[in-house]
Order: sequence, then C-alpha cells, then structure tokens
Amino acid sequence: MRFEPLLFAVGLLVIHLGHIVWPIPQARLAPVTGAVIQHWIYDAPTRTVNVRILNTGNKPITAYILDVVETNADGPSESHALRDFLNNTVFLERIKGTANEESLKKHVTGPIPVSGSYDEKLTVSKTFKTIDLTVEAVAFSDKTAEAVSTEAFGQLVASRKSTIASIDKGLEVINASGTLAEATANIQKAYDADQATTHTSLDTNPGELLSIVNDLKQLPNRFAGLSEKDALANYVALKQRERSIFAAQADLTLEVAQ
Repeated sequence: MRFEPLLFAVGLLVIHLGHIVWPIPQARLAPVTGAVIQHWIYDAPTRTVNVRILNTGNKPITAYILDVVETNADGPSESHALRDFLNNTVFLERIKGTANEESLKKHVTGPIPVSGSYDEKLTVSKTFKTIDLTVEAVAFSDKTAEAVSTEAFGQLVASRKSTIASIDKGLEVINASGTLAEATANIQKAYDADQATTHTSLDTNPGELLSIVNDLKQLPNRFAGLSEKDALANYVALKQRERSIFAAQADLTLEVAQ
C-alpha cells in the first residue's frame, strides 16, 4: 500500500530577541573553526541575503546557529537563525514508500559534507543597508559541537530537545483523545497557549506542534482506506520514528578549539 506524504516545512528557525528572552551572555569561548561564512550576497528584488556557509572541519555538519545583525534605516537589529538538517532526515522518513519519493528526494539537502557548503537565504527589511553574520554554534554528525559561548551551545541542544518535548506532548494528547477531531483541537490549543507565552528558553518547539495539527488535518487523505483508529496508530508510529532521529543526536558534546 502506498501512502501520500505528510508534507511539512523544512525551513529555517529565526529567533528574534523580542520573541524569546535570551539569558545574559556567558563567557566567550574560542571562535567556531568547523564552519565559516564564505560570503553573502544581497538580492534587492527578493529582499533576501544569500549566505554561503562552508564546512571547514573534518566531519559533516548537521546543524548551525547564525548570529544575524541587520542594519537598516532604523538602525541595527539582532536575531538568531538556526537550521537543523535533522528536519531533512525526518522529511526523507516521511516520503518513504510514496509514489513521488524519488523526485522529492532530489530537492532535499542533507548535512553539509566536509569541504562542502550550504546557501542560506535570509529575508531582510525593505530599508536594508548591511548585515553582520557570525557562526555561533555548529553540530557535527558524531554528536560533537563547537560554539562561541556555552549559551550558544545550550541553545543548539535545547532546539533539539524542545522538538522531542513537543513530539512527546503531541503524542500524549493524541493518546488521551477519543477522536481525531478532539486530538486536533487539543493540540491546536497547546500551540495557541505556547504562542501566548513569553519564553525564557527553547523549552518547546511551536513549529512542531503546528506541524502535528496540520498533519492530523491531512490524516484522512494520508491514510485513505484505514479506520480513524488505525490511521492514528500509523501516525503515532511515524512520530515515534521522528522522535528517535532527534533523540539520537540531542546529547551533544561541546568541543573547545585550542
């Protein structure tokens, strides 16, 4: 039996300082050596800055955090951009066995290989002037990491653990709900409550909660021909596999360059 993939956003998490109250910066460590900003190019028509990140280490990069300081007509503003390629691994898990698996795989980028690069696209304001970019943290395939501070390293670890926590929350709600509609409504409530909360850390991943809501809305089409109970059971199994992908890479070890 072939299933249609549950599609979800495999994108960039941009954390503005006004959305999450970051802790007081801790002591700076050595600069990250396993990844560098090779160059950036501003594209005015699309209001994007294309940033090339080069892997200068000796192992594949699975995630990174950029410190982004954009200067526009109103002055400088700071945000943090996090990309985790484990999301791409999750997407590949979702499309297994689907009719268009091979065509979709062509558009999915995995970890950045040794000496390889990745082009990140950042949306900027209409009055953009310039941008200052720093690689704050990077995770590698062997579960080691580099970071400019213990704070940045903590945010990298927290991003993965928050995804695990949000998957756990979603599965808890699904298992406690009597119907698909009830599960969808309750997870939507959890997402809305999260959005109304000022966070002091990345303790939840609201994008994951919203993804589960959207998944459940697509479930009748995804598992056409199955009963609601069996469709939910298949989805729970899928989310458990996704959870294991993040759990296997969540406990990182910080390496400090000498």
